Amino acid sequence: WISFESASDSLRKWLTETEKQHPSQMKLHATLDEKRAQLTTYRTLLQDVLAHQQAILDCRDRGQFLPDGGFKDDREKVEEFITFATQKHQNLLKQAQSFVERYEGIVSDHQQYSKAVMDAQEWLDATHGAIEMWGDVRLERITLHANVERLKNLQLGLPEEESRITQIRILGEKVVP
Repeated sequence: WISFESASDSLRKWLTETEKQHPSQMKLHATLDEKRAQLTTYRTLLQDVLAHQQAILDCRDRGQFLPDGGFKDDREKVEEFITFATQKHQNLLKQAQSFVERYEGIVSDHQQYSKAVMDAQEWLDATHGAIEMWGDVRLERITLHANVERLKNLQLGLPEEESRITQIRILGEKVVP
């Protein structure tokens, strides 16, 4: 009995503390670093919940091997506690798994958004550099005509690059909330 009571008290304490620590709603953050840190927090919480699965099994095992003292109420209380602890643990586990899965998606969306913005910025910088180079009017006439053709070709290709902006907007709509 002492072994069971010790294990059940420890499990009850952990369930109570973890339930208090476990938020009912996900915390949303603005920056990618904050989101990554929050994902790490949720993963740690999930690992803690998974690790305590063994504590429930230990309590169940200890409860099954309790000596029969002739008190039916004791057996029922043990079964009630095991059922209660198992249910609480399952609820915590489902919630922690849900938070981790959802936050992995949030972090992934933000990473894609950041990458798309960086790619667009690199393209804009390269295009701006080319425009400045081809827009130099201090060159020879033949070079100026060639540069005008290059600029016209660049201008014709600009509508094809709208997909970059569309992709950034779509990803940004996922990230902003």
